[in-house]
Amino acid sequence: MKKTTHYSRGFTLIELMVVLVIIGVLAALIVPNVLNRADDAKVTAARTDVNNLMTQLKLYKLDNQRYPNQEQGLNALVQRPTTGPNAPNWRNYIDKLPKDPKAEYMKIKMTKKELKEVIREQIKSLTK
Repeated sequence: MKKTTHYSRGFTLIELMVVLVIIGVLAALIVPNVLNRADDAKVTAARTDVNNLMTQLKLYKLDNQRYPNQEQGLNALVQRPTTGPNAPNWRNYIDKLPKDPKAEYMKIKMTKKELKEVIREQIKSLTK
């Protein structure tokens, strides 16, 4: 009678390295696409918020025959303005102002003068 021995067979180092390389290549191809989707969603959310604000500002102008002035700002859409020109037909246009979805990691360094210029340009584009 011949005695047979069974060797436990496992994976060689080369086989493990090939599998790890394949997983690494797949991860390198897939992970950037997934991360870009999150950024795309934030950009889309910001665009939607801006479009909603523009629509509500147009409704404000239809009701009150003018846009809110700089002093009143976008808060005039949330609560009745107490300063500046009167808004006789004011109504609640939005519940709260939207937050910038990218603000948590995208901090923009801007002087007050630069910020005022950006706001002026946005107001000019609304009055056209």
